[in-house]
Amino acid sequence: MKKLLFIIFLFFSITLFSQEGVWILKNNERIDEKKPSQPAIKGLIIDFQKSIVKPVYTDTIIRFKIDRLNNKMKALKTDVWSKYKVFKNDSLIIEDTESNNKLFFYPLELNRRINKSKNEIIDLLTKKEFNKIEDSITLNFKKEIVFKHIKKRELKTNYNYDKSSGGWFLSEINSNFFLGFSFAPYVQGYDIFQITKIRSDKICLKRIIKTYYISDFKELIIKK
Repeated sequence: MKKLLFIIFLFFSITLFSQEGVWILKNNERIDEKKPSQPAIKGLIIDFQKSIVKPVYTDTIIRFKIDRLNNKMKALKTDVWSKYKVFKNDSLIIEDTESNNKLFFYPLELNRRINKSKNEIIDLLTKKEFNKIEDSITLNFKKEIVFKHIKKRELKTNYNYDKSSGGWFLSEINSNFFLGFSFAPYVQGYDIFQITKIRSDKICLKRIIKTYYISDFKELIIKK
């Protein structure tokens, strides 16, 4: 009997531990391949401590209720529950039947605190010039907000044309900063990076969300 109680206690301890922290949506797939699905927002964040869901690029939040015993959750203003599963503390799958999507979340490592304010980093990005990435792509971060709802700023780049515009954002979670940008003037399709260090000559990055636009790169080097 004691052994059984210990196993039950251990199971719930692991389950509760897994349902903590901040998780980010990286991938999705259809639940039913025969039915259409709605687009998933890569970069969607679940914060179990605060019981909120939000895209990484906006301050708009949705509060949720979680039923840990039955592994399901729902937004406070709806009656629709979504099942979830946790795998080895490193992935979380939510079945969103309304959108016909399985949503794959992974934990964010919030151990890269930057000793600068958000405004200081924005000033750094917009006032400095950076070397080309992949030897040919220019990134010119503008301070002007072109989409107020998500605080999306203008990004001048030569990715598509000589003078094409995309968008970029800077988001903060517990003094960890996330830089996202796209090469097209719409919301989805962001490459998202965590800023790991800021040095006098470069900004060090770790990719969190990857699109098909560019390959991996790990730093923005400031022009001398």
